[in-house]
Amino acid sequence: MPLIRNIELFFPEDRQANLIFYRETRCIASLYSRLLPKFKTDEYKGIMINCVSNFDIINKLYSDIFITFNYKSVFTEVNMGEFLSLATDQRKKEVTLEIMQKPLEQVAEELNWDISIFKDIHQKIINLNFENKWVFAKKSCPNRKYSCSIVCEQEVSYIDVHLEIKSRNGELIGRERIMREADTDEQHLYSKLGNIEWTHNHKVALSDRDYRTKFIVTFLEKDTPEKLFWKYEKLTI
Repeated sequence: MPLIRNIELFFPEDRQANLIFYRETRCIASLYSRLLPKFKTDEYKGIMINCVSNFDIINKLYSDIFITFNYKSVFTEVNMGEFLSLATDQRKKEVTLEIMQKPLEQVAEELNWDISIFKDIHQKIINLNFENKWVFAKKSCPNRKYSCSIVCEQEVSYIDVHLEIKSRNGELIGRERIMREADTDEQHLYSKLGNIEWTHNHKVALSDRDYRTKFIVTFLEKDTPEKLFWKYEKLTI
């Protein structure tokens, strides 16, 4: 039985506007998707929120355009001009959440899900200050004294990827941004990230999937944090 794993927003009236809209709403849509519990359905693996300038236009467009295999479709009205002209990324995050909430509660009613779950997710995103941050991978060094995490931070117009080294007690030793991906679809990013490899207790690397690029950090703690030895290298084959 499929699980609902993904929520996407779509603007079927204008292909060019939709490319921008999808890119700029992906941050919050991805965050909302990750906060969903495991909803099991007979056929759906995701929810497609079709955004239209008014509901009358639905009858003027080809119905097939609203159909995505294994996705539950729902409609909502959006003033696309107003959204695209919002002055800051923070406002785009806030408005994206409001665009999503009503149609998602509608889906909950139709599929007999607990609407309070969606209200709780709405509030949690606000409490998180709309920050979408998650750990892609984590691995401890051979002697278990340190761990390396690959941390993704998704924004309206990019995704940053950081390599973080922490001690066993959770103290941050060092942090290095290794990548800024302009494509905000996290699935595109995942195709570029490989495995964490500790070559020594104080040296760790992350390779891309094709092993053509390697990001390497060598570090050594001193008696005070400010004396930390930290060397970052990016090697391309």
